[in-house]
Amino acid sequence: MSPATDVSPRKRGKSILLGGALALFCAAAGFIGTSGLVPVPTPSSNHGTGASEAAAHDFEYVPIDTLTISIGNSGAIQHLKFTAQLEVVVGTSDEVKFVMPRIVDVINGFLRAVEVGELADPSYLTRLRSLLLRRIEIVVGPDIVRNLLVMEFVLN
Repeated sequence: MSPATDVSPRKRGKSILLGGALALFCAAAGFIGTSGLVPVPTPSSNHGTGASEAAAHDFEYVPIDTLTISIGNSGAIQHLKFTAQLEVVVGTSDEVKFVMPRIVDVINGFLRAVEVGELADPSYLTRLRSLLLRRIEIVVGPDIVRNLLVMEFVLN
């Protein structure tokens, strides 16, 4: 036998036992860490300062007019009815309303380019929101629009 393969059964048993114990420990630590058994302090648990109350209301909504967009090729044209609102930082709604024609143009252009098959997939809405939000942030500027809330998304 070569020295590399010459492992006594006793050493092999110890290494298997040690490996099993380590795996069990890691599994238990992962379970405890993700199950919420150990309390983790969060910044929102500070009730004395009122900072969390102020942070909860530091935005306002700006509605986007309902858009009806023709999509698809000439053989199978479908219509998408899209209504949304923008969540913006307090005090910036006038600035966002001023550039609303550009925002509508960006949304219109983007949605016309999307494939009908993608729009029919329910999981695509999350990706669509992030793609549209990124384009809207380019038009409006950074740190103004916090979120895009899709209110109506109907494909006929």
